[in-house]
Amino acid sequence: MENLRDKLKSLGANLSKSSEKREKCVILPHKEEKEEKSSKAKCYLLPEASEEKKTLPMRQKHALESFLPVSFIPTPFGNAFVVEKEYVSGHRQGIVSLRENVDWSVMLEWERLEKQENAGFLFLDTETTGLERGTGTLVFLVGMGFWRANRFRLLQFFLPEPIQEPAMLSRLAEVVPTFQYIVTFNGKAFDIPILQSRYILNTLRPPFNGLGHLDLLPLARRLWKNRLPSRAMRDLERDILKFSRSQEDIPGWMIPEVYLQYLKTKDPKPLLGVFYHNEMDIVSLAALANYMDDLIHDPPHALHSESPDWIAVGHLYEDLGHTQKAIHLYQHSLEAGLPERFIAPTLMSLAAIYKKEKNWPCAIALWEKAAKKGDVSACIEIAKFYEHQEKNYALSQKWARLGKSLLSSLPKTMTSAREWTCDLNHREKRLQEKSQDNDQENPDFIRKVR
Repeated sequence: MENLRDKLKSLGANLSKSSEKREKCVILPHKEEKEEKSSKAKCYLLPEASEEKKTLPMRQKHALESFLPVSFIPTPFGNAFVVEKEYVSGHRQGIVSLRENVDWSVMLEWERLEKQENAGFLFLDTETTGLERGTGTLVFLVGMGFWRANRFRLLQFFLPEPIQEPAMLSRLAEVVPTFQYIVTFNGKAFDIPILQSRYILNTLRPPFNGLGHLDLLPLARRLWKNRLPSRAMRDLERDILKFSRSQEDIPGWMIPEVYLQYLKTKDPKPLLGVFYHNEMDIVSLAALANYMDDLIHDPPHALHSESPDWIAVGHLYEDLGHTQKAIHLYQHSLEAGLPERFIAPTLMSLAAIYKKEKNWPCAIALWEKAAKKGDVSACIEIAKFYEHQEKNYALSQKWARLGKSLLSSLPKTMTSAREWTCDLNHREKRLQEKSQDNDQENPDFIRKVR
């Protein structure tokens, strides 16, 4: 009896559990049992109406999306964070109107790069966590600008977290090889080497090999060394492009600290100044290329250009072997009027070309003008001419003495002054030995030349 009671209790408990289970399921007829007139039914457990439905996880919105036009580009290493903007052709960056049509020939020749037809140019600038190129320096923002369909497109690749660096570099590696040339400002010394090192550290192949690299900083130093003490981008914006940045910009030295603070606080607002800074660097770089094109190919008509700039372009052409263009610019600069300190050096540059061509009458006339401006080297050149070409040792000696008299007004600490003194002393001694005529010095001649 006790065993029977235990079995009944057990059966009751099982029935109770089965009843509770049925309350949580929907009874659906079984396909095979449906044809049979049977009361049996199969129970398929379905979620209760009150239970939440399971959904796929959604990407969490980044805080910068509220302020910038952000896109997330899939890569084998995750999504790359990209900000995209556009500028219409003719957008004014100061006095310069952006345009796609640029004659790059002289700039490429100066960089010793072969010109390719229908080539694409990619303007590039980076923001980093420091100025050192060691493994601890991250490139957290890469700005790129290029022309497409008569619009200047701007892409900014951002690193929200250091762990996402492979995704950013991977996307960069897809974009860069579609161009033939990279245009930077100090990129040869900094931007490209540090990007190369980041690729190597991430065991990725750098995408820059085989591309022509045009760095505008050395060219800017060359073109404006005559009148600008600094050729940094901010100074060129102010003095050449006549462009002023908005208050949104932040100084470059603050940028690393702003990014490091963002990694700690996740506050995106201070980063907006960094994005603006990088954007202006890219747009100004493109505008500077436009202005250099104008200055190199038509110096007198380049907006707000000055005669010392024309001389610099003349020296550029002379170094590239375009002698006639150099002569034209030197002559035009002298005719238009130069600041006093540039007159004698320009006369000497022009005379040097005529000397190479053995056009002695033109060279002598220019040297005499330079000597009247107090140029000692002009006196030395004339002394050389009369000694070696005319064998007129007496006249050569007189020009050497005139050069020595001009030296007295120069600081003795000048390197050139010391060199000229040695040259003239040695030359005068040699001329005395050569000269058969020891006529006394003619003071009237010296006064006439001066």
